[in-house]
Amino acid sequence: MLREESSALQGRIANLFQDPRSTDADRLDAIAAELRIPQRAPLLVIGAAGDDIPALRVFISETERSGRTVYTHYLGDVLIAFTRRFDLYGPHATDVGRNLLKLRVGVVNADTGLSALRAAANTARALTRTITSEDHAALTWDRGWARLAKLGLQESGNELLTDVDDALVTCGDAERVRLEECVRSYMKTGSIGESANELFCHRNTVSNRLHRFAKLTGLDPTIPEQSARLVVGWA
Repeated sequence: MLREESSALQGRIANLFQDPRSTDADRLDAIAAELRIPQRAPLLVIGAAGDDIPALRVFISETERSGRTVYTHYLGDVLIAFTRRFDLYGPHATDVGRNLLKLRVGVVNADTGLSALRAAANTARALTRTITSEDHAALTWDRGWARLAKLGLQESGNELLTDVDDALVTCGDAERVRLEECVRSYMKTGSIGESANELFCHRNTVSNRLHRFAKLTGLDPTIPEQSARLVVGWA
């Protein structure tokens, strides 16, 4: 009986991801009652693929031992897990949240609850696709949106920074490293002073390198509309 009940529940969870009619209010109410989650309760949606799936399964087990219920579903080769949202940052962050951020997973909020689950799961899966060998922590929407934008542009045949790369070839390797390091720091901090502190150099040095980069490439990192192409292209 328990196996049958579990199988039926998994079937209803699958409908949330696969059946467009599952967002109907009556259906959502019925599924919410079975999941014991208020229909509009904000959710945390997590995706993992490949060799990162076992770590997510361990996290799920540990989370459930702490008293939370986590539901799972496969979207293609990506394991999707969802549960009621909990704090990941700030003074109210729990050990569960801090442990999640250490995993190589995609993490998305479904702010309006079950009706937003399918869209959030698709985004979590997309974030998971952009995780690289250099990533050692969770990829949230805030950290990953530029990667998704880059992926979409590349899949449509657009290369964002070919002209910038060609322009930077004209300077030496050492200068290129210094220029890119300076521009990346400035785009992260938005402050010449903070970038100077981060790079252990004078404010004028940062200003000169930003000016030099703009002169070489035609993209001024201090102008948001132009720096946006760098943010996405270097994601």
